[in-house]
Amino acid sequence: MRSVSRFALRRCYAPLAAETQYAKPVIEPNIKDQTQKTPETPAEMLKSAKEIFTPPTKAEIREGIGYLGQKHGSGGLTTLARIDYGPHRYDYGQPTMPKTWFGCFFYGAWEFGHILLVSDKYCSIRFMRHGLGTIMMFMPFWLLSEHNRKEMEKGPPWLREE
Repeated sequence: MRSVSRFALRRCYAPLAAETQYAKPVIEPNIKDQTQKTPETPAEMLKSAKEIFTPPTKAEIREGIGYLGQKHGSGGLTTLARIDYGPHRYDYGQPTMPKTWFGCFFYGAWEFGHILLVSDKYCSIRFMRHGLGTIMMFMPFWLLSEHNRKEMEKGPPWLREE
């Protein structure tokens, strides 16, 4: 009973969040009205595809590149918290499902592309960062192994005729 009363007298998290540095302003989504719902016709699909080419905001670039002390989600070291989440998002709660055959058929592909390339561009920036980092770290080792392979094909230095 004593522990229950102790927790009851403690200040709750909601008022504390407004006072701390973790209460960040809401980042406005970089999404137009035509991509707030699943496209139902091929014409709407083309309008939605044009949204892919809008440049990411500074906040999305900063979150995509990453920084020390970056806020993570509840999945451990490899997950990130969303930088934009709330009732203004199209996928907050239960998203409205398409009503037409065209929309239902392409829903999975549209949703995957829309999340990575439109609504949460920082995720695709992180994927590119990991790919480029892997290539940058791999290339010196690969070049060295190619050099060593060519040297091994020549044979030992004391038996070479140069």
